[in-house]
Amino acid sequence: MRVIEIGDIKIGGNNQIVLFGGPCVIESEEHLLTVDKKIKEVTTQLNISYILKTSFDKANRFGLRSSPNRKNCEHKKGTIFSPLEY
Repeated sequence: MRVIEIGDIKIGGNNQIVLFGGPCVIESEEHLLTVDKKIKEVTTQLNISYILKTSFDKANRFGLRSSPNRKNCEHKKGTIFSPLEY
């Protein structure tokens, strides 16, 4: 099986499972950081690698509690967040 490396994380082969996760849509910077920090705490306790995966905007993903103003998150096309450290 092919192995893919993302930073210091190896995916595939006989390597440990990696969780790709996070909120479906970024509601706000605070929301993103809160969810990310909690997932990171859990994956650290479980000793598994974690890669944050989320989207800035999904036109078909407005929930009843979602803010229609989430586009106020200061988005720039192609923005990539730096690795978060806690």
